Amino acid sequence: MLDGFLDLEQQRSGVNVQRVYSAITDELKPFGNTTSDWAYWDDTYAYAQNNNQDFISANIVPSTFIRLRLNFIVIANASGQIIFSRAFDWQSEKPVDFPDNVRKFVTGNTTILSTPVADRQVTGIVALPEIAFIAAPHQ
Repeated sequence: MLDGFLDLEQQRSGVNVQRVYSAITDELKPFGNTTSDWAYWDDTYAYAQNNNQDFISANIVPSTFIRLRLNFIVIANASGQIIFSRAFDWQSEKPVDFPDNVRKFVTGNTTILSTPVADRQVTGIVALPEIAFIAAPHQ
């Protein structure tokens, strides 16, 4: 009888793990969609090429962070060089310092920035000792 209960408990655990996985996947998807939109946007590409500050002034404003529920935005090139970064607490609606550990993560992980993934979004949770965040890089 104990084996029957153990089997039942394992089945329930598997179902619960699948539910958590689905919930996390559903939460991550919008961030991947947003990075895709911004990556394919001609204005973003032009900014990465010519560092036109009008792009930043017009597009990376407090309402961008609030509407998209973002705490920071990073634009980096394929070699991991950060071209632009800004942090903002969308809940308190105030600018904050950009986290150094996030900057180090981006510049130290060029593989996720430069490895093309054909027609597939790469989105996930990055857990650093001081902070956890959703990363949704797009080539």
